[in-house]
Amino acid sequence: MNSNDSDIVKSILLSAGHEQSKSLEEATLVLLNTCAIRENAESKIWHRLAYLNSLRRRPGRRSVKIGVLGCMAERLKEKLLDEESVDLVCGPDAYRDIPRLVGNSIRNTGLKEANTLLSVEETYADIMPARDESSCSSFVSIMRGCNNMCAFCIVPFTRGRERSRPMQSILDEVKALIQANVKEVTLLGQNVNGYHDSSAESALAYPETIYMAANGFDNLYKSKARAAPGARFADLLDQVSLLSPELRVRFTSPHPKDFNDNVLQIVASRSNICKRYDYKHTNTHTHTHTHTHLLTHASKFPASFHFNKVCTCPCKVEARACS
Repeated sequence: MNSNDSDIVKSILLSAGHEQSKSLEEATLVLLNTCAIRENAESKIWHRLAYLNSLRRRPGRRSVKIGVLGCMAERLKEKLLDEESVDLVCGPDAYRDIPRLVGNSIRNTGLKEANTLLSVEETYADIMPARDESSCSSFVSIMRGCNNMCAFCIVPFTRGRERSRPMQSILDEVKALIQANVKEVTLLGQNVNGYHDSSAESALAYPETIYMAANGFDNLYKSKARAAPGARFADLLDQVSLLSPELRVRFTSPHPKDFNDNVLQIVASRSNICKRYDYKHTNTHTHTHTHTHLLTHASKFPASFHFNKVCTCPCKVEARACS
């Protein structure tokens, strides 16, 4: 997810007239895209900031601006702004504002800039990420945020509520990647199989589609929007897999409660959808449901689609399906 976000930020900066430097030593703007899911990830950023600040003390490097983006920026805004090395802070829903923040920081020497407002609408659907053209694989973000509110997870507080990109914008991006000779795409989302395009166009195209939790699970997040018509993850997988029989399709990170039969039927029936996925669950209350769900599904699909269950109770459940 952060890799794809970095490509989005690069695209925004290039469109604003900035150029990518060939090395850190040549850069006049350094942006760190951060993660806050583990303490170790944040520790690396603090060490990196100290190193960058030491570089800025060198002769001729005083004007270099340093910014912190992403989840750590959202979680530790005040602490980062108090840090000597940081000039600007930008949360994951405010990347469009980076050119303004950079401009203000350059003009107002000594003043720090920040935008960490979360959005219930931002998906960057209209921005084509600036990717490495030599790569044969690519990430495609299909949704942002999460509504699951797991006790151990910070994502809903650093990336906001769930919202999905319009299906057509995703298909257009994948088509462009196919034309650029990309052979494998990975559909991205914090709760990727909870995808739901509720736009007016999607509601007309998929009027009968309803939310279905997997057997043994209940959707704890209740809302009228969740029950609204529109394309679901199974519909998106269906359309993406049909774009090219030679395109390999993967997705991450799925949640067990949204792995319903519709999704698994599509995965089993399409040869270009990679038949491997991981469940990782750390809630012991749903442990039994996960096992029951897997065993129930295992009897419904052909022999080429089987489940391998690995469990280290009570802290983790991990299951894989491999072709």
